[in-house]
Amino acid sequence: MAKVTTKVGDFGCTHIHDAKIPKDSEVIDAIGAIDELQSALDMARLHCGTDVKLLERIQDKLRFMAGEIAGYITDESMLVEKKDIDDMEEAIDELSYVIPNKFVRFSHPISVYLNEARVRTRALERKAVKLLRSDRLRETVYKYINRLSDLFFVLSYKFEFGQ
Repeated sequence: MAKVTTKVGDFGCTHIHDAKIPKDSEVIDAIGAIDELQSALDMARLHCGTDVKLLERIQDKLRFMAGEIAGYITDESMLVEKKDIDDMEEAIDELSYVIPNKFVRFSHPISVYLNEARVRTRALERKAVKLLRSDRLRETVYKYINRLSDLFFVLSYKFEFGQ
């Protein structure tokens, strides 16, 4: 079993592929944002009932995305594909038929947690764009991240207003 305490972090670095990487690198920043989003989704899953499978699929994709960014994923079946984006857009379209064109404040627990996931997704998007622009992130992955914030908004609305 690998040691949890490596002490590499004591000097502002972490390991990827046995290489020391500064914790303030764009790669670590993006992976950290994915981790933060995963945590928000863990909270949302506690309250979402029947939609838990959707959130679990998203969490799987996020885990594979982090692995791809870190350079660990080589199995193409695990990667985010255009079909994943198409499926998400279809779900968004099915849910967004009653979305108002105004600011919405959420108060139902699942809506609040999904909205937190939306906010964290937007933060991930801002970090990931740096990787995209430097050709270290596939465009398909970036589009998937972009669609996620829309999905979390319409899901928040669905749970808040029962639509």
